Amino acid sequence: EDWAASQNGLGATLITLGERQGEDRLLQQGMAALQQSLKVRTPQQSIASWATTRNNLVAAQLLMGKRQTDSAVMEQALPMYQEMLDTLNRQDNPLEWATTQHNLASALALIAERESGVERLQQAVAANQLALQEWTRERVPLEWASVQSNLATVYYLIGKRSHDPASFRRAIAAFEAAMEERTRAREPLDWAITMNNLGLVQEKLEELEPGQHHLEEAIATYRSALEVYSGDSNPIDWAGVLNNLGSALTDLGLKNATTDPMQEAVELYELALQKCTRERDPIRWSGLQSNRGKTLRLLGMKHRDTNLLQQSYAAFELALQERPLEHFPAKWSNTTQYLAAVAYTLGFQNDDVAFLQKAESHYQSLLQHQDQFGPAMAADANRGLGNLYYHMSTLVAAEATQPLLRQAHSSWLAARQIYEAYDQIHSTQRLTELLAADAFEFIRREQAALP
Repeated sequence: EDWAASQNGLGATLITLGERQGEDRLLQQGMAALQQSLKVRTPQQSIASWATTRNNLVAAQLLMGKRQTDSAVMEQALPMYQEMLDTLNRQDNPLEWATTQHNLASALALIAERESGVERLQQAVAANQLALQEWTRERVPLEWASVQSNLATVYYLIGKRSHDPASFRRAIAAFEAAMEERTRAREPLDWAITMNNLGLVQEKLEELEPGQHHLEEAIATYRSALEVYSGDSNPIDWAGVLNNLGSALTDLGLKNATTDPMQEAVELYELALQKCTRERDPIRWSGLQSNRGKTLRLLGMKHRDTNLLQQSYAAFELALQERPLEHFPAKWSNTTQYLAAVAYTLGFQNDDVAFLQKAESHYQSLLQHQDQFGPAMAADANRGLGNLYYHMSTLVAAEATQPLLRQAHSSWLAARQIYEAYDQIHSTQRLTELLAADAFEFIRREQAALP
């Protein structure tokens, strides 16, 4: 048992280091040590020791899956946790049972981040609440705080999907409860993680309650977290906070109509990318590239700077490499829409047919999958095509003008039809009127251009 305990301790340490440094090699070494420990630690020999090591092993598998594009690795954790719950007796092993419920909740939340809907998230809430029945604050204060933090994260994700301020407020309350035990002096890294997550909620609440200074609170919260994190000792977590701070600063620049915060944001993204490399964490790396692309686009449009817009386009191209349609459909769609928008801006601003053709390719790619993404995306893509075909018609030889004008007309009318159908369902009259204005103006111009 002493040997098995040492293998478990070694495995847990390697996994913690692997998570913080973004090193799959350390995770794999940690998992190997845990598997060795489980050769001795069986449910028959010591169910509590077995549960501890088994939980560590499944948690490591989740970490491996988190950095991969395929969710199948994480999905495998769910039946493993259920098997553990079936083996454990709650009355005899209450703390180990609660640990497994807590870890199951974490797994459900991680998988839910790559899906739509709230069903998995509601399951995660239920699992966390079961864990709290045994992990009370009086009995195990730090574990209680961990569940509060986990609950807060789930409430945050529910709030994002339901646009519900009450869910965000529940998340804030749970994070604040967690920090009553996870103090900076007692648990500095856990405190910093909680502060980073609290900032995310504050930032999102700004969207639903503008003008309430939630955004400024989020920026201050992120900066506090960075007082603890280090790019050398905690490179991935540190890069994650820089990413979130950059996003908040970009929003602040939009809110106050100033570019200084956006310029700081770009610097933060580039600093984070020095540590959060594609090899270390491809998912987070793609998120950094995407956010960098968004901020560069805003700066490029503000200053009409072709170089900044080209950097934006390149950043989105990099982000898309780790956002394949089959694994991340929502992120693929979002990134492709940004690529189309930036390419169109470059083409329109510089009368650059090559970039207009790139935009056309991106819009067509979106339309190939319009059934997967709903009417709003299809209407926007058709509208974008209409705009670029019309602009291309002003740049080509006379004999090529009429085919492009007709393509523009067809695309705009397709968009209008989608908006009108959408309006009947959702009563968004403004969208219909907006598209109608574009379409009718185009028809007027086309009629004037025809012989």
